Amino acid sequence: MLDVKLENGWKTYWRAPGEGGVAPSIAWKGDMLEVSWFWPTPSRFDVANITTQGYHDEVTFPMIVRGTPPATLNGVLTLSTCSNVCLLTDYPFFRDAHCAECRFCP
Repeated sequence: MLDVKLENGWKTYWRAPGEGGVAPSIAWKGDMLEVSWFWPTPSRFDVANITTQGYHDEVTFPMIVRGTPPATLNGVLTLSTCSNVCLLTDYPFFRDAHCAECRFCP
């Protein structure tokens, strides 16, 4: 699971954001396994005659990792967030792949 928590009043986008916005993406570092990323149903935003789709305040993206994991899952999440302005930001992250909550599919 990838949990994204935004400040109040901020939004981020779905995999197909619509007329504006940028879809979230992850650049995995090192030898990465097959990762399936699942997208919760988005909300629709209409601002200044532009329609986009995404999430307010927070969203959890379920992910399935297949194969034998490396010791650490390591990557960079690129996320476009908007309130009165829009920001495109890279968020480096890492996770011990052998943690109690981590489960991998063969």
